[in-house]
Amino acid sequence: IPDAKQPRGLGGTLFVLKTAGAASAAGLPLEQVEAETAAVAGKVRSFGVSFSCCTIPGGWKGEERMGEDEMEVGLGIHGEPGFEKTKRGSANEVADIICKRLLATVDSGADLAVIVNNLGAVPPMEMSLMTNAILKRLTTTKLLVGPAPLMTSLDMNGIQVSVLQLGPGVAERILAPTAARAWPGAVAPSAPRLVAVPLRSAWAEEGAPAIDAAVEAAVRRVCEALTAAAAELNELDGKVGDGDCGNTMRRGAESVLEVLPKTSTQSPKKTFAAIGRALNGLGGSSGVLLSVMFTTMAGAMPEDARFTREALGPAFVEGVTTLMRVGGAKPGMRTMVDVLFPVAEGLKSGAGNADLVALAKEKADATASIKSTNFGRSQYLNEDSLQGFKDPGCVAAALVVAAIAQ
Repeated sequence: IPDAKQPRGLGGTLFVLKTAGAASAAGLPLEQVEAETAAVAGKVRSFGVSFSCCTIPGGWKGEERMGEDEMEVGLGIHGEPGFEKTKRGSANEVADIICKRLLATVDSGADLAVIVNNLGAVPPMEMSLMTNAILKRLTTTKLLVGPAPLMTSLDMNGIQVSVLQLGPGVAERILAPTAARAWPGAVAPSAPRLVAVPLRSAWAEEGAPAIDAAVEAAVRRVCEALTAAAAELNELDGKVGDGDCGNTMRRGAESVLEVLPKTSTQSPKKTFAAIGRALNGLGGSSGVLLSVMFTTMAGAMPEDARFTREALGPAFVEGVTTLMRVGGAKPGMRTMVDVLFPVAEGLKSGAGNADLVALAKEKADATASIKSTNFGRSQYLNEDSLQGFKDPGCVAAALVVAAIAQ
């Protein structure tokens, strides 16, 4: 601060306290602890800006000295006025103001330890943006503490940066372990490393898809059934969730119908792969998980596979098993797995269509009697909220089984 007789005790005092604690823990005599601490206190510098004043302990909000488009520069940790008010700036502009003053207090090219302190009310994302801007300017930073609310002014919407020029033994004290829970530790900052990831070739639309009329008709029946049941599924979901299950299923059906004419439905491998791609863009957990299931089923089938029970049963079981592993659900948790898993096992073991339809309906109806679960949307509801209401995902799965079996 220009013309200040003595620097204010700001967030940089944390470097002083950390040094004192680490030196004491190392067993040094009190005189040496004092000497190391005083040396750090003489070198540390802090500077910050804020967009607001803070609430004074006891509930009184200090007088707001700043306009909506202003920020205060150089203010104190208890809300003491800064030496200048200026127009609010971007992260880069604020970083320029802070770092220019701090760099003037250290030797050029000196190794630095830096604290980036949230004064209380800055959102984490904005703190990350500010930290990135600051590190681009304090290029010799060897140790970084934060960004974190380390020494706050309650609800002050501001940031404070402290620098300490590293000398012999100073880094050792900053890096020393401590039981203080609020101390986040110091790290050596590094730029993100870009790693090349090989990409699969983009999917190419089939030029002349080989159509199986029966398979295409079955897929259309499923899509029509889900579309027709959208209102019912939404109503059920409104009892236990956010009320959009029917809309999600309807959009999924529309996506599948869009790719159906372009897909070789004679091949279960190509059909399931196309459905998996279509559902991947559906959004929500159900879209992703169903995409995983169909994509796994496609991968489990050879190129020359056909729509037979012998081929579909094991692939369906593998798809559902993968869905369970990725999503974490198990039978009995009021999710679509309550229907999909037993039906997959039944198909693999040779159960007939009528039996599979009855099994799917039985398992869907049974979810109305599940009183509690620790998984999915239902985990947030009590027994009274769940009792008597079927899981909408299971009802949708049962509709699919019935439509296919027609």
